[in-house]
Amino acid sequence: MSARNYHSKSRGGCSTCKSKHLKCDESKPSCMRCQERGVMCAGYTKSIKWPAKHQFTAGMVGQSKSRASHQRSTKSEDAGWNHFKQFEHTNLEDMLTSSLDSLADGRFVDQEAWADMSFFNSVVDLSSTSESLPSLINPGTCPELTDGQFATLTTSDFAENARQMSFVADRSTSIPPIDQGQNLRVATSSLYNLAHEETELCSHFFKAVIPLFCVWDNIINPMRIMIDSLWQHSAPLRHVIQSMSAACLSKSLPRMKSIASSQHKMAWACLKDCSNRSLAQDDRLIAAWLIGHTYSWLHPQNLGLDIFDRIQCIVQNINLREQNPHISFSFFQGAMIYSEMLLAFMRGKPASPAPQNEFDSEYQKTTEPSHPWLGISCETAQLVTQVGHLIYEQWRRQCLIYGFVDDAEMEGFRTCLKQARYIERQLLTYTPGQAIVSVTGDSNTNEIDLQKTDEAYRYTGLLQLYRVFPDLLMERYTPLDKEKFLSVEPPTSRPTRQEQDEWLASLALYILEKIGTIPVESGSRCLHSFVFVAVASELRFESSRNEGEYSQDTNQYEAFMAKATKTSAIDIAQARQFIRARMSLYSEILPVPKTGHIFQLILKIWNAMDEKAGFVFWLDVVHRENLHTLLG
Repeated sequence: MSARNYHSKSRGGCSTCKSKHLKCDESKPSCMRCQERGVMCAGYTKSIKWPAKHQFTAGMVGQSKSRASHQRSTKSEDAGWNHFKQFEHTNLEDMLTSSLDSLADGRFVDQEAWADMSFFNSVVDLSSTSESLPSLINPGTCPELTDGQFATLTTSDFAENARQMSFVADRSTSIPPIDQGQNLRVATSSLYNLAHEETELCSHFFKAVIPLFCVWDNIINPMRIMIDSLWQHSAPLRHVIQSMSAACLSKSLPRMKSIASSQHKMAWACLKDCSNRSLAQDDRLIAAWLIGHTYSWLHPQNLGLDIFDRIQCIVQNINLREQNPHISFSFFQGAMIYSEMLLAFMRGKPASPAPQNEFDSEYQKTTEPSHPWLGISCETAQLVTQVGHLIYEQWRRQCLIYGFVDDAEMEGFRTCLKQARYIERQLLTYTPGQAIVSVTGDSNTNEIDLQKTDEAYRYTGLLQLYRVFPDLLMERYTPLDKEKFLSVEPPTSRPTRQEQDEWLASLALYILEKIGTIPVESGSRCLHSFVFVAVASELRFESSRNEGEYSQDTNQYEAFMAKATKTSAIDIAQARQFIRARMSLYSEILPVPKTGHIFQLILKIWNAMDEKAGFVFWLDVVHRENLHTLLG
């Protein structure tokens, strides 16, 4: 009787040998033991670990049980079923399938559903249960996948085969644990940014942009009240306030520049095809005005003329006002007075100005606080606007003159001079009591700040008239007395060109003296840029040409140089430094490119004055250097 062969327990053989706890030589495609017995070798499987604490769905277990019933004994089937009975109640299949479908659709998975990521961190171990669950490892049930084939599986393939759960891993391949927080944090962060960026920009608008944009701001600010009640229901308004917020943040966050530009385009896309009648709504009008004004925030040379002209036509249209009594036309009337003042020196009088009517006078007689964008009185703003139209017309006429002046050009000059005299009288007879300036309740801006700014604008208007129309100055020339500046007396003498320049320089210094008493924190700083540009061309040092006028008279030359050295040069240098300091601060406080653009214009004016002997007017520099912008 032959001795019985001894076979030790197999741990890595074919399924047939492992089921009988026999050693397998692991020959391929069929082991020797199966060949000797004449049975079909069940094949080999790779070692995969599966956590016992996680569960399958009842459907998955049922499918596995059905497949096992055709291939294994009742005893093995019962053993496998009992071992995985604990997985019966969790719908893992549905969770996987729905999650993959969500990813394929570009949606994010519910964070709570994936809060417990320990399932993916666990090492899968099926070796201890493979003998009792042959249905999950039987190659006849699901074909064996190589690593390359597994890598090429798409999301849809994965979802389709998620039920089978027969992934084959290489024995030498270790599955690194997945960081349960990394992918979730990335998805959550991206989702948060996309969902809340709009809200954050809108919140920043109310918190920081409105106080920067308005001369004064508090709970009764009509701009704040109007936008707060409309922005959530108005797409163009929502886009434009996001654009303004992003523009103010672009200096610190450069990526916001593209957001500001795209939101601005989206806002205008909502309105550009609207008729004037459909545009006559509070939310659309204020959105259109903000779009026009903030063109220069993104592109300083863009004045937004087309938009402002459309708004002006709507505001001045009597029929639209009668048909829409609920529209805040008085608010937009004040806004357009402000816009016209800023545009007057850049383009002159519009080709087809809107007709004026009694609505203007009614608005001026109101006792409400000054407009939050305007700050100064409407009368002052309209007078400065007329000055701008006149100055631009005369400057343009002067630029177009070639050779000698003909009679038509002389007649045009006389007409402008007549208009200039009328505006001068209006500015001189203006009294502070007429200014619609009242206590605003703003902690940073008080009534005195607005009154000083109002006065500075009046004096700046007169400064421009006296520079462009020197006949007006000759008709009232007396040594400048700050206390009696508005009181016109008969001239004491006919001033020379040098005396006119000194008189105008003294007036410019007086204007800056008024601005210098206003704190930097005051909201009236929004209006100071125009004043700085207008007075900049008066802050000139004496040139060699002026010195030559006195070269033949030693006593006069010494007296002139002593006066220039002790007073004029020092005062002008200090005035320039004051403007530099204020504009540098404004560039930080009002962080939009336009502020730096205005500062660059002022520096260009001074460079031109210092390099070239003779008179330099600031409008010459604006057009020569292409530095057009809204000076406010």
